Amino acid sequence: MPPPSLLERKRETLRRELDSLRELPTPSQVVHEIWRVLDDENASAATLAAVLKRDTALSARTLRLANSAYFGLPNPCSDVRAACVVLGFETIRGLAVGVAALDGLLRPAARVLDVPAFWRHSIAVATAAESLARRLGVPETGTAFCAGMLHDLGRLVLAAVTPAEYGALLRGVAAADLRAREVETLGASHDEVGDWIGERWRLPDALREAIGGHHGPGSEDGTWSRWGALAHVADVLAWRVGHVSAGTPPEESAAPPVAPEALASLGLDPAAVDKERTALESELERIEAFTIAVQGLR
Repeated sequence: MPPPSLLERKRETLRRELDSLRELPTPSQVVHEIWRVLDDENASAATLAAVLKRDTALSARTLRLANSAYFGLPNPCSDVRAACVVLGFETIRGLAVGVAALDGLLRPAARVLDVPAFWRHSIAVATAAESLARRLGVPETGTAFCAGMLHDLGRLVLAAVTPAEYGALLRGVAAADLRAREVETLGASHDEVGDWIGERWRLPDALREAIGGHHGPGSEDGTWSRWGALAHVADVLAWRVGHVSAGTPPEESAAPPVAPEALASLGLDPAAVDKERTALESELERIEAFTIAVQGLR
């Protein structure tokens, strides 16, 4: 066998480092239990609330988000069970699982990334993904929201565990060149790293498809997965309304193109994407409200 190339060695080294990091935050067991409960068609709001309450911080944050201006409820929810009833299980899926998965990585990543900008972009992508799911008749709207929120998980991981290298990498790199620079410098791109972490965390396949496949086909035959294509289109929509990925230089803020193959796999045309952009532009105030609430600034 030929000797491994330098890039292959870098890739394997990075993967070993990530696999050996005991301090890498992991979503609590409650997160996996929430997903299991939400997949049970016989589950009740009381059952879901009982699971959420096992994680005091998660239940408090879910309640705060439910009462944020993002949802605009006429009357505030006084407890988690009420939030489950008013918002619905699919919304709770996106809120609780998405926020909990990112939460532990944000503080160490803040050394490199603009955290508010990261949240705005992630929430914009989540909002667009949820809207696209409704347009396409996909019933798992909460999964779509969660997939959008987690699509850049790999960027958080790289910023958290390799801050010096990733910070230097980000300085001056064009958005279109980011993934190639990640591979060249670290051995893997952020979408690949995100998929590794999704595997380690035992995230559902839909989320891993979105995380690992939002920049390109996730299969060897070049076919886009549904969740990868959905996250890709939602990502572009977020760029189009001005919520670019954290760390993007101002002069590189133009939206990337939508892959025609991703549109075709979803059965969408450019006119539908334009309508989704208009819809997302009307949600900018709500996205800002979510950003404020999730960071606990008010």
